[in-house]
Parts: sequence; C-alpha cells; structure tokens
Amino acid sequence: MNYILFGASTLGYQAYKELSVKHEILCFCDNDVNKWDKEFCGLKVIPPSRLHEFPNAKIIITSSFKNAIAL
Repeated sequence: MNYILFGASTLGYQAYKELSVKHEILCFCDNDVNKWDKEFCGLKVIPPSRLHEFPNAKIIITSSFKNAIAL
C-alpha cells in the first residue's frame, strides 16, 4: 500500500519513521504554501490541490489540525 502523509511537521516525521519501515510513503502534503515543492524527510511536499494525482494512495493525517484537514 502507498501512503501520503498530510502534515509535514513533528507528527509527520514521527509517522514517517514508523510507517516507512513497512510501507511506501510517496510524499507529504501540507497546507503551508512555504513547504510546497520542498523536501521533508527526503520526500517532496505537495499542496492539497495535487492529491488527485495519487488516486490509489491512502492519506494519513499527521497534523494536530486534523479536524480542519478532514473537511
């Protein structure tokens, strides 16, 4: 299974460390425009508008703003 971690911050880093041992993490996603097209944990950070490019990936919210993101 392929995953995208939504939240390129402390929680995202912790999730990456745990999940990347057994699963493929494709990239991070974040609402912060300053993080877009940069790398976090060696993976590209994409804007939410690009999530549709990964129709088969599971998205895991790794942010304390999970309620706002889930909308």
